[in-house]
Amino acid sequence: MKKKTFCPLDCFDSCAIVAQVEDGKAVKLYGSKDHPITNGFLCPKGYRLLEKVYSKERITTPLLRVKNEFHQISWNQALDMIAEQIKEILKKYNSSAILYYSGDGYEGYLRNIERLFFDYLGGATYSEGSLCWGAGLLAQKMDFGNSLCHSPFDIFNSNWIVLWGRNAIWTNLHLFYFVHMAKKQGKKVAVIDIYPTEAFKIADIGLIINPGSDSYLAYGAIKYILENGKEDREFIEKYTIGFEKVKEIASRITYEEIEKKCGVSKKDIENIVNIYIQNLYQLLLDMVRKDIQME
Repeated sequence: MKKKTFCPLDCFDSCAIVAQVEDGKAVKLYGSKDHPITNGFLCPKGYRLLEKVYSKERITTPLLRVKNEFHQISWNQALDMIAEQIKEILKKYNSSAILYYSGDGYEGYLRNIERLFFDYLGGATYSEGSLCWGAGLLAQKMDFGNSLCHSPFDIFNSNWIVLWGRNAIWTNLHLFYFVHMAKKQGKKVAVIDIYPTEAFKIADIGLIINPGSDSYLAYGAIKYILENGKEDREFIEKYTIGFEKVKEIASRITYEEIEKKCGVSKKDIENIVNIYIQNLYQLLLDMVRKDIQME
């Protein structure tokens, strides 16, 4: 018997899985061919999920700590204890006295059901960010206004694809598959990383930079754009903050310092920036041509 399920890990693929079930136990997993992202295959972690599910070391019952020792209790006991604690807090204070702290998990339909539970209590004190993804999420919101992403299939509309500091084969296998397919369609690929990952094998341009030098490379790119007057002044003035500070930092850093920090030449930086500039102009030209055709 085959049953449809999904991967419980927290990457963005949200893979659809087909499980082969015998005598009520899953014995083998497949990637669903009906899912546009999974596309019939899983990553190594996905294929080995059964080892985790049926591991003898897996904790399957609640544990109560008493004087630094853990003792097994039933689920009813654990739920009763939690419920009593919550009722005591609500009686003595209010729901805001409860701190709800949550990390990231799987991306299925039940992703935020625990948030709904606390909302029914009247709300709670919610945390912002986390020790891992929170910093990246905040940076995206400050840079772009939000952390929403476009469709992964939009990658096929790109002329150049840049993988910067992302070993997609290990962190997002299905994205790398899309990159590989786009490459076959004639798209170009640039890879920037601190060591030669598998992605370098399909890269048209590959830069290996020193660890921790990404910001210097970014400022080198900004410096080159500003020196050649290629920035979009209208967009900067309407939609950005802090540009003058960025400009000041970029003007203060020398190319010699950037080359020393990053371990790459000024020519390498120029190549990467010119790819961005050329494709931006091509995009604008295509938009103009489309407008003319519509008229």
